Amino acid sequence: MRRVPVRALYHVTPLHYVPHLLATGVLLSQAELKRQCLPIVPRKTVARRDRKLGLDDFVHLSPTPVTPLLRDKFRRGFPHALITFSPETLQLSAAALLRYNPKAFRHREDFRPITDPEEKSEVWADWERGAYPSLEIVIGKELPLVPLARSLSLAEEWQEEWLRGFCRRRHLVLPVPIGGEAISWPPMSACDRTVYRGYDEACEAAGLLLPPPLLTFD
Repeated sequence: MRRVPVRALYHVTPLHYVPHLLATGVLLSQAELKRQCLPIVPRKTVARRDRKLGLDDFVHLSPTPVTPLLRDKFRRGFPHALITFSPETLQLSAAALLRYNPKAFRHREDFRPITDPEEKSEVWADWERGAYPSLEIVIGKELPLVPLARSLSLAEEWQEEWLRGFCRRRHLVLPVPIGGEAISWPPMSACDRTVYRGYDEACEAAGLLLPPPLLTFD
């Protein structure tokens, strides 16, 4: 396959799911989350589209950090974290390309995961020329953070302080460093921070990592 024109890959996840993600050390597809009965609920609209298109057993990554999804969540005041992965992630046997984000209104055939090396090369070449602006990289079933995740970045100082304090109080050994990635973040609307403090306090009182709180993020 030809040279891959990216320096990193990115995955966006809601802030309140991050402690559980760091504790387990792995990103799972929505189908895998369901199979394992884990307390992580995917976005309803995305989940429906992925199931309809046969993409619910993939973890989704982007070749660019700031996507329409991230802009929309920030605009609506839903804090999200950005996980940066090494481009070597593309060498995984379970890695494939999607020409379009599943949110795009297109024919089902347009969402066929591309696994053939030559076809992948053609898609990357087209992407460099400006085609497929919503291109995604998908990984079958699961993507462990170690050894391919480089960092986990947050847009605002209070979010990083909350997460670091939460992990310290839970004695979570971080599989990926927090911070260190220079991102041009989109504008972030205000949100209710008390729910995050409340989750931290509930875990402290229980003496264990509780399931993530039920917060709106879609």
